[in-house]
Amino acid sequence: MRDIYAKDSVALLRSQGIDFARNAVAGVSSLHFAKLAAASGLLFNKSLTWVTFHGAYDIGYLVKILTWGVLPKNLEEFLVLVKELFGGNTYDVKHVMRFCNGLYGGLEKVADTLHVDRVAGKGHQAGSDSLLTCHTFHKIRETYFLANDDGFREYVNILFGLEIAKA
Repeated sequence: MRDIYAKDSVALLRSQGIDFARNAVAGVSSLHFAKLAAASGLLFNKSLTWVTFHGAYDIGYLVKILTWGVLPKNLEEFLVLVKELFGGNTYDVKHVMRFCNGLYGGLEKVADTLHVDRVAGKGHQAGSDSLLTCHTFHKIRETYFLANDDGFREYVNILFGLEIAKA
């Protein structure tokens, strides 16, 4: 069964040079990727910080790959699994920026507002966007939370759009 996808997102990626047909033939299989990720030391590692921008779907897809297609039945179980897989240290910049005066919009807009330059590649390419997300994350942390790291920890493991109200 094929995964559900947004046609406009696929069109955007194609316009940025992604060749899905070539990836299907010459790309890394999901199973092989999962095995490499498991052996890499990147998973279940509490000393790493994972950073995403509006990454709930990306994280969901990654969890699906890492669990060989078995996803939890509810949001709470999914978030527990995310916390376990990624060492309990994941930040979604889109969520964090909601608590930062003057920050709004997509990754490019937020990076521009913070004077963070894209140093490699072009938009909507995984490597380039990942690097820009990382630099933007660090700029937010040093600009808005330098004196209050405990306050910053308040936003750990909360994915934008999947927030659960604290009791």
